[in-house]
Amino acid sequence: MEDNIVYRFFKSAFSLILSFVMIIFPWVSDTAESREIAAIQKNPLVLSADFTVTAHAGAMNLPDNSIAALLAAVCAGFDVVEMDLSYRPDGTPVIIHNSAPGQDEGVLLDDALAVVALNGKTKINLDNKSVANLPEVYRLILKHGLQNRVFFTGVDEYIESRLNAQCPMPYYLSCSIDRSVRDSREYAQQLAVRRWPAALPASTAISARLAGRWWM
Repeated sequence: MEDNIVYRFFKSAFSLILSFVMIIFPWVSDTAESREIAAIQKNPLVLSADFTVTAHAGAMNLPDNSIAALLAAVCAGFDVVEMDLSYRPDGTPVIIHNSAPGQDEGVLLDDALAVVALNGKTKINLDNKSVANLPEVYRLILKHGLQNRVFFTGVDEYIESRLNAQCPMPYYLSCSIDRSVRDSREYAQQLAVRRWPAALPASTAISARLAGRWWM
């Protein structure tokens, strides 16, 4: 097990250095990703003011839920980074796409938040794979001063009250809706008003998801 930990440490460190070099000096690597970065740096994309770019779990073809991918996303100026939130058996919050990781699996959420905190702009989408230790997540969010930049997804009606009590941050609520009126904006507004948690700030968002549709 110790050898496995050492291997993962050096692999993560190598990926971190490589991602940094690719972003700052993209011309040193002749890969599709580095060429794309260089092209964007030379001719920046022109996007509308309300356009949001999200790095979903990873970025720049780097490993998902890794420090290297987070650093790449932050340095590249992504508006949002999405992380899969879970917990080790001892309750330590980690980012990994696994609802029940092993004790030595996953990247520490503490380290992941520290990387994003280097940038004053990027928001954080924590996607719940488990809610085993939300108080510790809230402590870490406050520790890194990110309480105005974090929001949750993967929240349903069964864990909503737990999230409100233990980690009172904005979130998107996944709700079951009436299929016959799913295209009605009036119905969506009624659903939002009915489900709005009064104890949370106005920035909290409510959404309903069905067959790939989201209302916000």
